[in-house]
Amino acid sequence: MKIRPFGLLVSIVLVVFAAGGMQLLGAQEQVMENPENPPAKNAGRKVKITEVIRITDEGGDFYFKDPGYIKVAPDGSIFVVDDKQFLKFDKEGKFVANLQKVGEGPGEYTYMADYHLTADHLWILTFMPPKLLKCDLSGGLIKETRLKAGRGFKRVLGFFSDKFYYVITVIDFNKTKSGIRVFNQNLHVSTFDDQITDLKLNFPFRRFVVKRIYKGSRMMMMRSLDYFCYALENEHSLFLSHTARYLVKQVDLAKGKIIARFKRTYKPLPYIPEKSDIQENGITDFKKKYFSDITGLSLYKNRLWVFTSRLDEKKGILVDVFSFAGKYLDNFYLPLPGLERPDSMERKPFTIVGDYLYIMEKNEEEVPTIVKYKIDM
Repeated sequence: MKIRPFGLLVSIVLVVFAAGGMQLLGAQEQVMENPENPPAKNAGRKVKITEVIRITDEGGDFYFKDPGYIKVAPDGSIFVVDDKQFLKFDKEGKFVANLQKVGEGPGEYTYMADYHLTADHLWILTFMPPKLLKCDLSGGLIKETRLKAGRGFKRVLGFFSDKFYYVITVIDFNKTKSGIRVFNQNLHVSTFDDQITDLKLNFPFRRFVVKRIYKGSRMMMMRSLDYFCYALENEHSLFLSHTARYLVKQVDLAKGKIIARFKRTYKPLPYIPEKSDIQENGITDFKKKYFSDITGLSLYKNRLWVFTSRLDEKKGILVDVFSFAGKYLDNFYLPLPGLERPDSMERKPFTIVGDYLYIMEKNEEEVPTIVKYKIDM
């Protein structure tokens, strides 16, 4: 889960905010309704996390500028992307190597769009230049394919059997006007040799667009009204949320169709503007009434964790627990370090694997580290 501050120029925002939105749904699609409170007797408790490993850049072999895209291989190796670095650490947090080779030759790239880990392989999707790399877990190139340049931003959802699923967003800056705008995000599948199929499934999202004159130049800035997040079990079971209000969808990627939708009764939390939202005259042109109800999704032992907008200063963020069938089972507070606002989740790189939480933190001097915590449920 990977993410950045409001108020950046749109060129940066596009790389970060590539999802969310409202989807028009057929009347035949049923929504599984759940009550406001789960049946678990100890619901609402605070769970404990214990630090296991802290990774810093004090050794000098690499540096942390803005680390993100944290993922963990089946063997426990930790991977982190940061400013033209693709860093690998062993399961104890010891630095192994910087796997990125900057350039345009075989196995080289300047900017990564996404990557995926399996037991034997590392898949890397790059957008400068646009290509797909298949490597071993040490970064050794096995095969690569140059991809059609195409317009739009691709967000990879998963890699399976030499193909990958992604959603693509295309924005025409010349035709985009200020105000609330809905942008399409379409689901595609591509083979390794770049044979693309549009699966005809769209997840529209909303942004508030502002065109301004800044220091004599025309600029367009965008703010998120919806938030996209997902958790992938396998090719037949992708859980995602892309609306501002509480709704989870389960998608069968192989079939390219929504197979379930579920939610629970939830009261939206009023939005509090950030400093970057407020202009010198004390007003904001960013029109947002509520925080997004859902701020993240994760899988934990055959359960779906739904991170909500409820944030308690002492206990942490409220996490709802669902069965894969969409039944609301439990909730608890998880103390995510450094979380100041519900939408801070959007720029808080972390992942949950097994009983462990891997997260990026910053100290008082804004120096980043990667920390592994044990989750005590």
